[in-house]
Amino acid sequence: CDLVLLAVGLTPDTRLLSQFGVQMRWVPELGGMVPLRTRYLETSVPNVLVAGDMSGIEEATTAMLEGWIAGLTAAIKIKGKDKELLEERERLIGLLEEYRRAPVSRRVREGLKKVTVEGW
Repeated sequence: CDLVLLAVGLTPDTRLLSQFGVQMRWVPELGGMVPLRTRYLETSVPNVLVAGDMSGIEEATTAMLEGWIAGLTAAIKIKGKDKELLEERERLIGLLEEYRRAPVSRRVREGLKKVTVEGW
């Protein structure tokens, strides 16, 4: 890993992602301008992953889960399709989806539909 970025706030600070040339979209449900991404948190720029407040405003638990998923995606890109890493990433994606099923996350779910792509 050459670079790790951290951010905390109530509005996604995506200036650095914009400088990288990541495709963005205005999504009020996620707090404003946010990056398009795959379910594995890959952006439109190869090897640039996103998690937490840079991917949209939610809360700490989802930010941590996204961080773990993005980290596993990076590890899989480096190591190759390691069975244990792939299984753990899917487990965490399942936890994240389960967490977002709560009624209070309806708005977030609607926002994610606008920014999640199948792949690049």
